[in-house]
Amino acid sequence: MAKPPPSLTISHNPTGRTPPFDQLTARTLAAIFEDFYVRSADTITLYICASYDGRQVLRQQLFHRWFYYFERDDFAKLDEIIRDSTGTVYPLTLIVKRKNPHRAEVFEAFMRVTSGYNADK
Repeated sequence: MAKPPPSLTISHNPTGRTPPFDQLTARTLAAIFEDFYVRSADTITLYICASYDGRQVLRQQLFHRWFYYFERDDFAKLDEIIRDSTGTVYPLTLIVKRKNPHRAEVFEAFMRVTSGYNADK
């Protein structure tokens, strides 16, 4: 089983506890992804972390741990953040199958949208 990259450490954890790695959650996410992507190579997943309690970066890191747990090389993942006018950070993750015939255009559009959103307003 793969370990998450070292950069995926908890940067803000007000509880002081390390969240456990839940293998059942990882397996559930993998099954959901497999089901969605088996239906069509054109499937795209956009994951936006909930921010209601200020722990969205922690959620993103946990999602990355689950994602990398399976060492799948048939998915391509792109991570980005957007900030609102108050400076609140919203982590985003885009996932596509590597065989998606529109992968390059999807990634380009994702980067264009997120870059435009982060531009000075």
